[in-house]
Amino acid sequence: MKAFRIRLPSRLSAASIVTLDETLTEAEASGSSVWVFEGAEPGVFCLGMDLASVATESKARETVQAFGHCMGRLMNAPCPTIALIEGQALGGGLGLAAACDLTVATSESTVGLPEALFGILPAMIMPALLTRMSPQRTRLLALTGATQKAAWAEQAGLFDRVVEEARFEQASRRAQKDLSRVAPVTVGRLRKLIHDQSVLPVGAGLEAAMEVAAEMVADPEVHENVTRFLEEGVAPWSA
Repeated sequence: MKAFRIRLPSRLSAASIVTLDETLTEAEASGSSVWVFEGAEPGVFCLGMDLASVATESKARETVQAFGHCMGRLMNAPCPTIALIEGQALGGGLGLAAACDLTVATSESTVGLPEALFGILPAMIMPALLTRMSPQRTRLLALTGATQKAAWAEQAGLFDRVVEEARFEQASRRAQKDLSRVAPVTVGRLRKLIHDQSVLPVGAGLEAAMEVAAEMVADPEVHENVTRFLEEGVAPWSA
């Protein structure tokens, strides 16, 4: 298992977003089997946008667009992604967590969308939030600006696994092991398949799914993985 760890800043400033983008470039070139996002400070996953970075119109537009670019790269990552949440995940920080394939949090962690209190909408993170929460839950979380506890976040779909602090390290290792076994060839195809099925009519969705299945069973790498398992008993993730 080869994990690429990405430590998030407590606040997303113009400078830290540039650094995050550069780190994602390093992650893409690393050939890692899983990306792991975690907070750099105790008790904080990420508190979202640094308001000083959006205080002027020109800087605000540039900063928001740069963050949106990072969100897009994360949602289309070439390998599975995990968010390890210890503490607060707010605004854009919550968006980064929601964009990950698996979220593991401590029972003391909290979530919130305070943007609307300042007249801002969580626009850049909305696509990620809506893959996890219903539109109504998303709307209320944004409109109230309230901080919600881990149990609420798990029930809403934001947190996949919630554990006590004493078990967090063990849960983190288990999450990385679980997601690092998937064959790299399937990751991008799975993301596209799920997207297509969510937007296409049933008939067109089935046609698209049939095409994906046909491509995969004809893939030489898939053939090699299956043949080696059948003939030698060697699973792809243990080779």
